[in-house]
Amino acid sequence: MARYDTAAGPSGIEQLSRNLGGLDPATFAMHLERARRSLFIDLVNLKHYTLAKQFVGSKELPIGEPITSDGVAAAFAWGPLLAQ
Repeated sequence: MARYDTAAGPSGIEQLSRNLGGLDPATFAMHLERARRSLFIDLVNLKHYTLAKQFVGSKELPIGEPITSDGVAAAFAWGPLLAQ
């Protein structure tokens, strides 16, 4: 999403958050978080820092979260964003 229609990324996540597919809450929460994290990582890696900052808003840094492959990528994405 971030590569082809960058500005639509956050609104796409908003639409996804409506759970129109009717997934059970636990599965849905897992997929939504993964989609949000992926969009954030893509926005930063594509140097769309302003949109990435708007997307995460005032969300705190993910310090203390368990390390996963997605978590490592997200942590690396925070670096350039914070350096701004």
